[in-house]
Amino acid sequence: MALSKLTITGYKDGLFSEKNGDKFTVMVNPEKYDHSHAITYSEEEAPGKAAKSTKFKSIGLETMSFTFTFDDTGAIPRNTENDGKTIAQMVLEFKNVVYKYYGDTHEPNFLMLNWGTLLFKCRLETLKVDYQMFKPNGVPLRAEITCAFKGYIDAAKEAQLANRNSPDLTHIVTVKEGDNLPQLCYKIYKDKKYYLEVAALNNLVDIRDLEVGSKLYFPPIK
Repeated sequence: MALSKLTITGYKDGLFSEKNGDKFTVMVNPEKYDHSHAITYSEEEAPGKAAKSTKFKSIGLETMSFTFTFDDTGAIPRNTENDGKTIAQMVLEFKNVVYKYYGDTHEPNFLMLNWGTLLFKCRLETLKVDYQMFKPNGVPLRAEITCAFKGYIDAAKEAQLANRNSPDLTHIVTVKEGDNLPQLCYKIYKDKKYYLEVAALNNLVDIRDLEVGSKLYFPPIK
């Protein structure tokens, strides 16, 4: 069985529909990776209670971090993607995928990490390059790359997974045939009276003839 290498692919959009340049394949797989999960709570202190209580607020974004190596000493066999390249060239190609700011999208890439059973949609959070060995003229022969990525999920998918119905949370609704604003306000807030506020926030002129497929923002209410 051929050795599977960790690959990182850059995309222009959060729907991961359009690639932005070639994917990057590491020279040496990480020895391990850390996959972290988090939950956010708010602390509430009720009158007459001796201790605070915790109330669920949100599921935090997952994070992924790992370290891998570039080597130009000849001690480690090259893969096809990095054959003949210097440490500086490999580091630059890696940064072009995960770190570079692209003028046409006005942001760095959305990323997909793929290795074995791992498939992680994310964006770069931190990147550190540790140069460790050098030629007499100062050219690096080895670099250790430490990077961390924050998971990414688009708004539509997040709403689908969460299946939210609470009026104290933000909603983004895609308009379907037959929808009107009072009806949608009742569905979310259990009260039609907020439709004028929602119309103003979304710059709507007609509250009943909504454009099918458009997205409307419904803020939390207190």
